Amino acid sequence: MAHVRTQIREAFKTELAANLPATGYAVFSSRKFKRNHDRAKAIVDIHINNVNISQQTMGDDRTHIASLYIRVQRSDAEDALDDALDNDEVLLTQIIEQRDWSSLLEEEPELVQVNFAEDSDSASAIGAIILRYDVEYRIDKTNPEIARN
Repeated sequence: MAHVRTQIREAFKTELAANLPATGYAVFSSRKFKRNHDRAKAIVDIHINNVNISQQTMGDDRTHIASLYIRVQRSDAEDALDDALDNDEVLLTQIIEQRDWSSLLEEEPELVQVNFAEDSDSASAIGAIILRYDVEYRIDKTNPEIARN
């Protein structure tokens, strides 16, 4: 079995890959490098940047709140790029909100921040929207592979 964080990333990847238009998106559960330029597809990558752990005084259960980032990178005409990224957020929100996450998470994922990035050094405008979700899960501190609900 894999660490619960891996399970969470994979669950988000599976949900997004199954529900985003396959011809327009490539979805990764972890990707560290900037995208390869492909005007036909947006690159979606998922990673967890940090985890806050609450210390409980009784027992070994610990609640973890992870910052999960979903980045969509795409190129488009300069005057259409912001609208395309906003549309990506609409699609992602609909997909994430439709799923029941209770088998893995304590609470539904909560969108807490939206950031943007751009790269105008190339011949085509490249931009990104980065959605930060807080995801809360509980584990036994001695076994990070099983979510406790």
